[in-house]
Amino acid sequence: MESQELGLNFYDVILIFIHSLAVPGPAAGASDRHFVDKYRDALIQKVSLVEPVMGELLNRFVIDQESYNRVMAQRTNQEKMKELYAGPLNACGPDEKDTFYHILNQLEPYLILELKSTK
Repeated sequence: MESQELGLNFYDVILIFIHSLAVPGPAAGASDRHFVDKYRDALIQKVSLVEPVMGELLNRFVIDQESYNRVMAQRTNQEKMKELYAGPLNACGPDEKDTFYHILNQLEPYLILELKSTK
């Protein structure tokens, strides 16, 4: 996905890149909780690009077509995210959660930056 499609300019992209180098990855930290588990409620409420996230999860074999269809059948973004967490993300391991995190970081970088800064 092009940075222009996300409404990012060159300086935004550089800032996000620099921040990604300075901040530990999704599973790092004192807690054993994965980033996507720790910020579950915030992600359910704030992820706005659910369809592209789901498409990437499907393309990267984190979820199957049936799970994709079940999530996408929900009406609102919040309901879709709740269904994603209740089903596929609840059953997956740390590698799949890492993939989910990296997809979110790619598609919703400002949200990830916001959540990381709230520690």
